[in-house]
Amino acid sequence: MIFVRPKDDTYEILLLRRNENLRAFPGYYCFPGGVIEDQDSYEHWQEIAPDFTAKNDYVDFNKRVSVIRESFEEVNFLMTSNSKDNLRDEYLKDGNFAKFCRSRAMEPDLSNLKAYLRVGGPVNNYPVIESQFYFYFADEKMISTL
Repeated sequence: MIFVRPKDDTYEILLLRRNENLRAFPGYYCFPGGVIEDQDSYEHWQEIAPDFTAKNDYVDFNKRVSVIRESFEEVNFLMTSNSKDNLRDEYLKDGNFAKFCRSRAMEPDLSNLKAYLRVGGPVNNYPVIESQFYFYFADEKMISTL
């Protein structure tokens, strides 16, 4: 996820610094993101929020939901309709993003994610690694939270 916000006559992007104690890439700077989980699947959301999935039939639905969930988990930036501040601790108690959103009448803001770049790992390598990058342009309301 590449968060972009206007700043004076230019733009800023958000980078995170990975913990020095991690085994993989300790101390490296990176964009927020992570791994697609079962709870990010279209089928899971269809079961919990069928009205939401009916109007958000993206080919990359699971990737879009995943990047929104991961951004919320990592930097407490919630890209949903009707979002409120400081809900991350409440979400982490259960950890089911679809149920969390549904119980608060919030929907992930999939339409404002702009697919930018997809990067695949080497052929015949296991596990297969594929990364999808999205831009998200913060509006005035979100600028202070980034």
